[in-house]
Amino acid sequence: MKKYIMIGIAMAGLAFSIDPSPVEGASTPTWQQLGTEWVAKKDGQILTDQWLGSYYLKHDGIMAHNEWIWDSNYNSWFYINEDGSYAHDTWKGAYYLKDWGYMAHNEWIWDSNYNSWFYINKDGSYAYDTWKGAYYLKDWGYMAHNEWVYNANTGWHYINQDGQYVQNQWVGAYYLKDWGYMAHNEWVYNANTGWHYINQDGQYVQNQWVGAYYLKDWGYMAHNEWIWDSKYNSWFYINEDGSYAYDTWKGAYYLKDWGYMAHNEWIWDSNYNSWFYLKADGSYAHHEWINGYYLASDGQLSEARANQEILASFNQQFNISGNHAYYYQDLSGKTSEAFGANQDTPIRSASIIKLMILAALYQEVADGQIDLTDSYYLKAEDIVGGTGQLQYQTLGTRYSYYDLAYQMIYSSDNTASNVIIDKLGGLAKTNQLFKQLGFKKSNLQRKFVDTNALYQGLDNYVTAFELADLLSRLYQHQLVTPASDRAMLAILKENPNRDIILKKLPRNITSYHKTGNYSNYGTWNDAGIFVTDKGAFILVSLTSGGQFQQKKTATANFAYDVYRVFQQQ
Repeated sequence: MKKYIMIGIAMAGLAFSIDPSPVEGASTPTWQQLGTEWVAKKDGQILTDQWLGSYYLKHDGIMAHNEWIWDSNYNSWFYINEDGSYAHDTWKGAYYLKDWGYMAHNEWIWDSNYNSWFYINKDGSYAYDTWKGAYYLKDWGYMAHNEWVYNANTGWHYINQDGQYVQNQWVGAYYLKDWGYMAHNEWVYNANTGWHYINQDGQYVQNQWVGAYYLKDWGYMAHNEWIWDSKYNSWFYINEDGSYAYDTWKGAYYLKDWGYMAHNEWIWDSNYNSWFYLKADGSYAHHEWINGYYLASDGQLSEARANQEILASFNQQFNISGNHAYYYQDLSGKTSEAFGANQDTPIRSASIIKLMILAALYQEVADGQIDLTDSYYLKAEDIVGGTGQLQYQTLGTRYSYYDLAYQMIYSSDNTASNVIIDKLGGLAKTNQLFKQLGFKKSNLQRKFVDTNALYQGLDNYVTAFELADLLSRLYQHQLVTPASDRAMLAILKENPNRDIILKKLPRNITSYHKTGNYSNYGTWNDAGIFVTDKGAFILVSLTSGGQFQQKKTATANFAYDVYRVFQQQ
């Protein structure tokens, strides 16, 4: 037999003793001692090659002890103890003797002393450092469970509580594939967690690239999402299939060669046959000038004459102290020009924000939250100064909410405006309605004539672009509902103020506009739709800071230049 290191099984030291007296009956075998050995006789003959109870008589009749014997009748090896009895339910070296002393082979055995399963080979020795089906036998033959095992032929594996290898699932940072092989240097797919890449050491890759693919925290492969890579100091967009996007747009952002997001640079897009400028945040510039070049509403480089002439007039007229912004849009259909300067910069609104309050009111009407025919009775606490006639009316006078909306625009009534803000739910709810309408930068921070709020640094702000966007959608009946938009246009048409944009324009121009001025802050604002015999255009002009009368004159001159350019289109 192959020699194995003995497993230490404790054996009791039994004194050997056999009663030599014959058993009752003439044919009963009797034991006889020959020197230090024992034999058994029956009918005067020494018994050989057979069992006598638990004892085995060898070929020469000597009783076996401390030795292995082969019994062809039972087709098995047995081990005979010192006292001559056969060993059972115990180990002898690398071999296991079962019930009745049979040597185990080609089978699993459970040993409660070692609290483990063992597999016995064909030759009777225990298996070790090898697989038996889904089970692994370690050194000394113990069956592995709840542990990692390494086999020189198959690598690392993880063994479950029941002793079987784990497959097609994770154990910590490691992935066990079919047949329990630990993945390394390869992609693996798990139905629950998707694709992962496994390193040489068997751990999943995270927060880094593998080829065109990015592995996030916990090794998940990115897809359909933006990721920031601090190593490359850039944003990347990952496609549905997990590869990075390149030489293409994702919304307002452009991904260059190798997937880097463009910023602070010009890029040429052959699909649009145009240059674009990507700003510091990566979004494309639009409605603005960059280094003497104008980027239109779709971000494409524009070389239109109107852009150049209107910008030149703006720079000339507003070469004065303060903050200035404008936005122009051609509604005639002859061109699609729309451009401006500082159009996304919030500027003190004065009363021009009442245009947005009007839109918020009609949105609530369209949603069934407000009925314009409902009555409101003027209260003492409503009265504020500044523009408007309600401050001079008798307390308790009845107004419909339509009347209040009309006065808010027609006479820029501050009292009516504050009542409508309260009806909308206050400043926060009104700002929420602004955002629902798409106006994210324009906001109310105070009611009208609330000087205490002004002293605390709170004021109302609008942007030229958001006012122009409101007017553009209103003109196209796409702001609230067609009926609501027509109603608002009818109110705006009644505005009698001609002191700002309309000051130098012909009297026959039809206008739908709202103004706002505040001398303490150098504010002269006007925004509207202006219809001539050549069509319609939108002009928004905002100013704040500096000398009040200078702003009024500059705005009127600038508006006339815009009108002249539009008429020449």
